[in-house]
Amino acid sequence: MGQPGKDTMSGLKTMIKKWADDKLLVSVIRNAGYLGSSNTLIMVLSAFKGILVSYLGAVEYGSLNIVILFASNVNKLLSFRMGEFVIRYTGGYLAHKDKKRAGASIKLAFIAETITSIFAFILLTILAPTAERLLLKNTIPVEWIIFFGVSLLANSITESSTAVMQLSNHYKKIAAVGLTQNIIATVWIVLAFVFNSGMFAVLMGYWVGKIINGLCMSFFALLELSSLIGKQWWREPLSILDNKREIMRFSFSTNISGTLSLIIRDSESLWAGYFFATSYQAGIYAFAFNIVSVVLMPVSQFHMATFPQINQYISTSAWGPLRNLLKKTTTIVFVWIALCAGGFALLGRWVLSFYKNGEYLASYPLVLILFIGFGFLNILFWNRNVLLSFSRQNYPLYSYALFGVIRILLMFLLVPKVGVIMQAILFSSFFAFSITFNALEGLKEIKKREKLVETV
Repeated sequence: MGQPGKDTMSGLKTMIKKWADDKLLVSVIRNAGYLGSSNTLIMVLSAFKGILVSYLGAVEYGSLNIVILFASNVNKLLSFRMGEFVIRYTGGYLAHKDKKRAGASIKLAFIAETITSIFAFILLTILAPTAERLLLKNTIPVEWIIFFGVSLLANSITESSTAVMQLSNHYKKIAAVGLTQNIIATVWIVLAFVFNSGMFAVLMGYWVGKIINGLCMSFFALLELSSLIGKQWWREPLSILDNKREIMRFSFSTNISGTLSLIIRDSESLWAGYFFATSYQAGIYAFAFNIVSVVLMPVSQFHMATFPQINQYISTSAWGPLRNLLKKTTTIVFVWIALCAGGFALLGRWVLSFYKNGEYLASYPLVLILFIGFGFLNILFWNRNVLLSFSRQNYPLYSYALFGVIRILLMFLLVPKVGVIMQAILFSSFFAFSITFNALEGLKEIKKREKLVETV
């Protein structure tokens, strides 16, 4: 009989060698790695920024998070998620060597995203006084919200531009822009603390970083389009897009899906600000939320790095390679999250008890609960991308709507009575159910298409 320990290590080495020989997996990990290595540095910078800002106090931390999140979410409210549109349609046209329609589709994406950004800023200025009263409880001037909203205009084509860089396989530049943004924002915030400049100076640090991100990403994408499609891409008339009805359905479906996601999953600090009488609970919740988000940054880019490849495999009916890609990338993310969650469970309470005299100790159980929800979101990161590639964009819309409505009803019923921990429980439950349903439907669709190919 062989020794169990040696057999296990031998099997592990064999598996790692096979994965290392998988050129596609290596390519995906490399692309995610460009983002991930940058994200590792961003993780350190974000953690450092978070420590500095949280040291202002839970109330101030919560208020700043609400300002930033409210401005960003108003923009998302009108967004048609043009990044997904560009991957789906511009990428599809390029896969079939149709550069004229590829040019027309990216032109449409830029126009639509610019128009919605302008309307988003106008809407923000209208809603800002209401946000100040209901969410911030008059702790921050309304002008701060409008000021931060100006950064939306600098990001008017950022979604489409990021997708262009993905299609061009320029993940290094995406990573570089994200890293540069965070370095500049961090330096700005450090200087604000050194000179005791106050909360508005800290907010300006985030504002400057967001503007740099938008302008740089747009600049690189516009340069890249000449080689990707051709120098005259912008001259292609929109009339040559012969699938306008399908494009409209896709765009509106992703917009509605994005709006549901915005309300149900991307407005956690805003909900906390609404439900509780002070910004303290919002600050504790935002702190817990940001801890999990920062720790998962190294694996948070797999959905971006794999989407073009998933879309290509489904377009060409390459089912074996598709299953192989999903299985291996899912395993990698699972291992990372398991290690992070386990480490925090062991050491988190002890670390938080020392930080700022234990002011954020109440976030410990929230972090553990949020790890569950973020675990489903990141481990099954491909759930929505698979369905989008099958033009099944309505399915995640329906699942989000169903479980989201249930979650919101339970929030109004239970959160004011039980407290912020119930908000974390409902958040993680929403992801556990909706993501699982989407993933199972995507796998079911893959299996159905495989059988169709076999019978032909």
